[in-house]
Amino acid sequence: MPRTASALFLHGHADTPERLGDVASALTARTGIRPAVPAGPLEVGDHAGRAWWGADEDGPDVRTLDRLRADHGDIDVVLGHSQGAAVALTLGIGRRLVVIAGFLCGAPPRFDHTPDVLVLHGEADDVVDPVHARMIERRARAAGCATTMHLHEGGHALDARTVATALDWLEG
Repeated sequence: MPRTASALFLHGHADTPERLGDVASALTARTGIRPAVPAGPLEVGDHAGRAWWGADEDGPDVRTLDRLRADHGDIDVVLGHSQGAAVALTLGIGRRLVVIAGFLCGAPPRFDHTPDVLVLHGEADDVVDPVHARMIERRARAAGCATTMHLHEGGHALDARTVATALDWLEG
């Protein structure tokens, strides 16, 4: 991965860009990439978390996607965790796509630019069923994307092992 590469990291539901700071720092330390880590447009709950769409919607709205495309359209890497991974799948940007504990939402995934795709998911995930990882992998392969799938023993959390696997793939 060239040292001038750019990245977009999309947090999960009720998470914040600040909580992704350690992951963003690890990405920068290992690859030289400084990711943009925007906040989802909606406030969630009492703990200042953010979301990309609300509970009564089946995916991100067009304005949110258009804003992300306008701000980050010429990006090398898009990483998404959980709800952020669902957004990453619908954006249709980035030459490499890292989907961590992701799922397909109401908007269809966009693989028209055939990015390389890494799908990471915990077999013990009790928030997003790992069957979603298999569906994402099938759709990406059917679209002609070079796709790598890695199922691990863990759960839904964005843990050190998952981050290390993603960084190894980005460097490979």
